[in-house]
Formats: sequence, C-alpha cells, structure tokens
Amino acid sequence: MQKLAIYTMCRDRLDYTQRMFSQLSKCGVKFDHFVLDNGSTDGTAEWLKEQRLKYLHCSPDNKGLWRGIELILKENEGFKDYDLVLKLDNDLEFPQDNWLLRLIERYNESNFDLLSPFVEGIQNGRGGGERIKIDNGIGVVCQLGGACLLCKPMHYKFPIPNMGKAMGWDSWFSLGNRCGIVEDIHVKHDTLKQEQDKPDYYQRKVKEANEPYV
Repeated sequence: MQKLAIYTMCRDRLDYTQRMFSQLSKCGVKFDHFVLDNGSTDGTAEWLKEQRLKYLHCSPDNKGLWRGIELILKENEGFKDYDLVLKLDNDLEFPQDNWLLRLIERYNESNFDLLSPFVEGIQNGRGGGERIKIDNGIGVVCQLGGACLLCKPMHYKFPIPNMGKAMGWDSWFSLGNRCGIVEDIHVKHDTLKQEQDKPDYYQRKVKEANEPYV
C-alpha cells in the first residue's frame, strides 16, 4: 500500500476548512495530513488543534504562499518517507465519490510526473491550463496550478529553481516535468463565489501568490 501525505495551508476562512475536512474524510483513501496555519485570527488554529493531524504548525503571522510551502516541506524533510504527496487547498469541494482513489490509480498507470483533477471553476471553466493534446483521457499541459496536485516527493525541491521573479501560484512545481489534467475526475473551486463572499481575502491571496520568492 502506497503511503500518501496530504499537505494543506490555511488562513482564516474556517468555514471553508471545515467543509474540506468533512468531505475529505469520506474519500476512502488512507493518508497522513500535514497542515500549516498561516496566522489565522478567526479560530481556525484552535479548531485545527482538535483534529487528528500528522503535523500542525500554527504560525503567529502570515508567512505567505512561498515561505509557507518551504516551511512545511523543510520541517517534514520533503515527505521523504512517503510514496506520493498531494498538495490540497482548503477551499475545494469534492462532488465525486472516490475521486482521490481514482486519481492515485490514474497516476500509477500513467507516465505523468504530476497530475491534477479537473478543477471546476478554474480558468473560466477549463479546469486548468491549455491542453497540448489529450493522452488516454489526460490533458497534457505545460504547467499545473497547485490547488490539487499529486506527485512524488522528489518533485518538491528547494530553493525554488529559476525564481528570479514571481511565476504565479504553484506553477514552479511543473518545471521540466510531464504534467496532466485527468479530464473525468472533478473537484470544485468556486472562484466567483469566493471572490464575492470574501473579496478582501481573495485580492490579498492573489497578490501574495505573485510575490517573488527571494
């Protein structure tokens, strides 16, 4: 049985985190969950301390996207004891049963280095980047975002290569790797609703995601 690590970063929006945790508990796959709370002030950190997590780091301040990823990977030795790692954002929903089991199966039977499900609500409904072609039901793309990203631990390396300026979101994971979107496995990120519900949070998130890693 493959060992799976899931890591998630949170900051405020406790309602999103609670929903994601509740749905994830029904995915039918065993995993260890690693969580970084990035300076929440709405009770998220206190709620996380009551959950059964493999690892929890509650930072008193917001370290931002890049430094947050770096911290959680360094403190856990790059997940070297795991076979697969899933980066999972805390604002996703999972409308399909067994989506994670199916994603792992597709990863194991394919020749892709990094796989993402089709993320509903991302990039005007395209679910991810522009496809170069479709390979056995998997859309081949040049890079992947990191909302829901499955790969082997070896693909997470620091310092981030070729990062003289911001590249946006988590696309750096994709550099030099074969990346794909599994077209028939869907998760949901209601970007428009999130922007409407919490506009200040969303604008800050976009700004920080595009700040340089220095």
